[in-house]
Amino acid sequence: MKPTTIARAAVYAAIALGAATTTACSGDSGSTETTNIGTATIPVSTTDGSSTDSGVNDDHATPCQPNPCKHGGVCSADAGGGHTCSCPPGINGANCDILFTQLESTFTSSCGIRTDGKMMCWGPNSFAGLWPSSDTFEAMSMSYGTFCAVHTGGTAQCWYQFTPDAQPPDLPFESLTSSFNGGCGIVNDSSISCWGSYNLFFPPPPSGSFRMASMGPWHVCAVGQNRSLTCWTLNEGEPPGLAFGQSHPPPGTFFSVRSGITASCGLRTDHTIACWGATSNGTPLAPPSGTFIAVDYRADYGCGIRTDHTLACWGIPIIGGENVPPPGTYTALATGFYHPCAISTDGSVVCWGSYAGPGFEQPPSGQQ
Repeated sequence: MKPTTIARAAVYAAIALGAATTTACSGDSGSTETTNIGTATIPVSTTDGSSTDSGVNDDHATPCQPNPCKHGGVCSADAGGGHTCSCPPGINGANCDILFTQLESTFTSSCGIRTDGKMMCWGPNSFAGLWPSSDTFEAMSMSYGTFCAVHTGGTAQCWYQFTPDAQPPDLPFESLTSSFNGGCGIVNDSSISCWGSYNLFFPPPPSGSFRMASMGPWHVCAVGQNRSLTCWTLNEGEPPGLAFGQSHPPPGTFFSVRSGITASCGLRTDHTIACWGATSNGTPLAPPSGTFIAVDYRADYGCGIRTDHTLACWGIPIIGGENVPPPGTYTALATGFYHPCAISTDGSVVCWGSYAGPGFEQPPSGQQ
């Protein structure tokens, strides 16, 4: 007997016996619709897990069955026969189907690029509202009062909280890195181009082909096409009193690199983390052992996503917190300066440390 036939037989049996059983499930897929039959609520499912209508007492069907809200959203039916989804933090869209794919954090605030390309920012002194709400983006970098982003199509633009408006050259950029009134970017021919204060204090960027770059206030590191690291510092060298070797990377091959103030950390191609330089008080860095899929390091504080997608952090404890990241599993992170955030595996955003608790603006949720 087919499963649908068995299920229908259960319906008729329930009617005959006056059963009082209730089964209700909801989710993103394979949700089970329930049908009320007297005092019984019996699910009728097909072999693929989708729900079907038994044809009995269908008057109680609502716009929320099956649940149209994705990623744990809560559905509320309205009087007009429609519905409204209340989404978890960091998830957006009418049906909670728009998630964040990239994050950047700074001293007190964060920004994220959603799956629809829109940019959203939150927290004190955020960059929100500086661009038209219809604009879409492909990449971004946020640091030291400077925010730069690549518009869809490759045009780069920067916004500054305290400085003159130094704009990137009119080149097709693929990614950006920014710091103190300027920045650098990888152009679509894999070369590096820089602008703003960089050109005042740093030598010309190295020639060659690069995958990505990361800029701190006094040094820059970049991953070449062969995955080796190249780092360089100010025209006059590492600053006196803060020369900890941050511009002297270790040998080996790397997936990515992140430059802080007096140190950098990189993700090796064997998925281990290497750090060089030191914290601003001269303390050597000791990243955790194990294997990772992502790393970020900024102001004396670093975090990584392990291969099991849990978080591990190290360095000087952030103001207002400790080096204890939240539990859960994650796919991307941005440590910022005292305000780390991460994208969990369900697509929501979690922030911790300073400016992240009660009384502060939380990651956005709902239709924005």
